[in-house]
Amino acid sequence: MRTFLELREYSKQNLQKGDLFFRHGNARFQVYDKSEIQLNISINNSLPVIKFEERCQDFFTVAVAADEEGIINYAKIKKYSMNDNIVELIKDFPHGFLIDDVVSALLSIKIEQGNIA
Repeated sequence: MRTFLELREYSKQNLQKGDLFFRHGNARFQVYDKSEIQLNISINNSLPVIKFEERCQDFFTVAVAADEEGIINYAKIKKYSMNDNIVELIKDFPHGFLIDDVVSALLSIKIEQGNIA
């Protein structure tokens, strides 16, 4: 997985299977059953450390937890185009709690011809 578009499609595929909670490696995903994609990711069963919200079809807003208390800081959200690379999260949230782990987990998800491998 490289882009936010792939993250959206991955979340939709799991939601269509009825999976509101699912895992990939040490990342646990929680997707909300809404018309636009909203999801949280936790690492190693921690509290959610990042939240993604699809505000319109072409953009995600992202907020992250600053520390292990797991409080998502909505005062410092960033907006990403669906075609933006997920690695941008590291640059934009350098002090985000477990942000490197989140990005590593997302990058390890294999996408083959529009399907999750």
